[in-house]
Amino acid sequence: MVRSSDRSLASLASSSTLLLFTPAITPAGKATNKSAEKNIDPFETLGRALSRYHKRIRHVPYVPKIGFTETHDAFLSQADAVIVVICEPEHAKHECLGNQGDFADAALEAMDNTSFSGHPPLFLVRCGNSNGNFWPDLTQFDNVMKCNTYDPEMAKQVARKLFEAK
Repeated sequence: MVRSSDRSLASLASSSTLLLFTPAITPAGKATNKSAEKNIDPFETLGRALSRYHKRIRHVPYVPKIGFTETHDAFLSQADAVIVVICEPEHAKHECLGNQGDFADAALEAMDNTSFSGHPPLFLVRCGNSNGNFWPDLTQFDNVMKCNTYDPEMAKQVARKLFEAK
């Protein structure tokens, strides 16, 4: 796991709202044939892990093909900090990751175009195999965390790292 910025969420006030945007996909490597797992959002574990550090979490999924909507914008306007997850999918990596990158770009642009009192921090969490040319360019993001896999244990590590003061 690698974090490319020394910023963290450690200084987030307890009354602040932390917005978590996650893709509505099945992460690569996740078993999909277990009936108990079919109706569970795989990123719920990340939301729960984050709630151990901060109680005001708003978890809002996004559909990569649909992108950033007015609903996402409404939640974004109430956020004090934002986490956008992009994750390697089981199938159609180029298209799905491209759409997830577009969503993250749109969220960043919406933050720039909204009258925030100061720009709330946006953290990008990129989960999946770092090898391969299917990842979109993410150089416009200052706070990027990269992890090779996504599973419940990794979700706990991501949450800890996001709140870890440097």
